Amino acid sequence: MNKIRTAVAALVIAAGAFGAYAFSNANNSENEKVEFLNTYHYVGLDSEGRIEFASGPSTDPNCQPTGNVPCEFESTSSLTSPMTRDEIEAAADVKKWRP
Repeated sequence: MNKIRTAVAALVIAAGAFGAYAFSNANNSENEKVEFLNTYHYVGLDSEGRIEFASGPSTDPNCQPTGNVPCEFESTSSLTSPMTRDEIEAAADVKKWRP
């Protein structure tokens, strides 16, 4: 009878240890990649026709769902102003446009 109690106790301890180990790895940050979106908005064009922009959402009433010039865009990368339209479209997700 004593051997049965010892065996049961060992199984309970082992199951508890395995459960604690599995729970501790449930949210492993090594496997998760958290990406933050940077929002940018149109400021103007430079002398070479490149788009100048700044951080933050646009308050420009001319920003529309369609148009020719990116007006508000998001990227997981940090972007440096100015950029061409093609560079912005390659590096960011354009949300709004200017006519």
